[in-house]
Amino acid sequence: MQNKISPSTIVRKALGMEEVGSPVQQETECCMCGRHLRIGDLAFRAAFSSGFTDDIDLAKRGTPNPMTCGDCMPLTTIEGLRNSGFGAFNLEGAKPFRKWVDVASALLNPPAPPFVLCYSTAKSQHMAWRTPVNYSTEMFYVRVGLRVLLVRRKRLLNAPAICARMAAAIYGEQSETKRAAAKTLPHPFKSLSPDLKDLEHGRLNPRVYALEMMTEPPYPEFHEDLNWLRSLTPGETWALRFTLTPGAGQGSVPQ
Repeated sequence: MQNKISPSTIVRKALGMEEVGSPVQQETECCMCGRHLRIGDLAFRAAFSSGFTDDIDLAKRGTPNPMTCGDCMPLTTIEGLRNSGFGAFNLEGAKPFRKWVDVASALLNPPAPPFVLCYSTAKSQHMAWRTPVNYSTEMFYVRVGLRVLLVRRKRLLNAPAICARMAAAIYGEQSETKRAAAKTLPHPFKSLSPDLKDLEHGRLNPRVYALEMMTEPPYPEFHEDLNWLRSLTPGETWALRFTLTPGAGQGSVPQ
């Protein structure tokens, strides 16, 4: 961690919050984000209530005299938790990451590295300090509630055409009127859940398997497309919920 920036440092600065604490007397590491603390850096003696349930994600568990750095502390306040629950954060500031259009925009055009992506799925959820810092705009991580998800940007760019071909094989071509009224571009999944709470999220429509068993594929690229769909990460199927929205990243979309 000594040569890497802490996620809490990025989020705190992006939100314009002040670092807090008292100067430490010896070098140590923040028990929450893992930031290396040099003599004189601001920190507090760590103290967690009985209701704190995120201890498994602490960077330093079970260390004697644990310290919480001056970046993490303001993010654990009521205001800090509220403001850091949803956001695309980098050292230049914070961008919205809650409405579908904003999520799609950030996923398709990520912030300049280093950056942090947080999407809360519960009220007052600790997000910033336990979210990975991203140094690439082509492959990056998003914290969605309790889960950390991997996204490859190129997959999101290729998805609309592949999903449309597969959906057409399953359902037939949509009319222009039906396509214009749809909240989601055609896709072959049973469900795409924004909070990952739908058990059917990311599962292919059973008709796909019936088409796979046919002697002749429904279209030339079918098997290649199917293998591509099966190779998607959970993060990429989550991202498709937003990027397969008509006009994703270009304007207002249905919520």
